[in-house]
Amino acid sequence: MYLYSSLVLFAFFVLYDTQLAVEKRTQGKMDFVWHCVTLFLDGFHIFKLILILLANRKPSLTSA
Repeated sequence: MYLYSSLVLFAFFVLYDTQLAVEKRTQGKMDFVWHCVTLFLDGFHIFKLILILLANRKPSLTSA
């Protein structure tokens, strides 16, 4: 349950950081590198959580 809630939390972080980057851009702040770094880190955390979820899956009993 912890992994699923973390995955949802980081999905909301992506939405928040994207909105924050858009707001700062409309204010005239052009710090593109920092915005890219924060979105990259959010994506990295989501990727890491998905890998953990897939690694913890139980194999199916049916054979292909």
